[in-house]
Amino acid sequence: NNLTGVLNSRGSRSGVIIDGITACNVKGGRGIIMRGSEMVQNCIIENVDGGNGTKGGGVFFYKGGNMKNSLIRNNKSGNGGGIAFLQVNEATSVVENCVIENNTITDGKGSGVYLEGSPNAVLKNCLTYNNYGSVAIYIHSGTSGGGTFCNLTVAETKTKGLYSAQANIAPVIYNSVFWGQNEEEEI
Repeated sequence: NNLTGVLNSRGSRSGVIIDGITACNVKGGRGIIMRGSEMVQNCIIENVDGGNGTKGGGVFFYKGGNMKNSLIRNNKSGNGGGIAFLQVNEATSVVENCVIENNTITDGKGSGVYLEGSPNAVLKNCLTYNNYGSVAIYIHSGTSGGGTFCNLTVAETKTKGLYSAQANIAPVIYNSVFWGQNEEEEI
């Protein structure tokens, strides 16, 4: 995977807050890469083209990081056009009060959000809207679990809203709304 990005945090950065930036018009990388306990807030991540095979066009959470009050839109990558979580299994990564819209994938799954081996990934109070390609939220959890989704709205996707694959431990989903899907729901 290509690990370049506008913001690429190396290692755990306790107490680091990135506030109010716009990461845009990136080709061949990612908008933001987080690898620890950083907080990204009040940001816009848009028009990022990660390319085929990449996980997380807009934002890539690798083993940690948090985001709130941000807009992730018009991004694309192989998996997780908007956001991808990978190996978030020790620390907790929370994405809160964010809008994830108009993202797509080039050759994989999870146009809005992609989770792989990330039982501690949490999406709450978020809107995923108008994401297209394969499925809006794709969870590949295996034996580790599939994350937590609360107060989530998944709307107007071009395909399925949420799909959990190879899940020995199901994702936790509560108080969430799925509407306007163009295909039968997969939950």
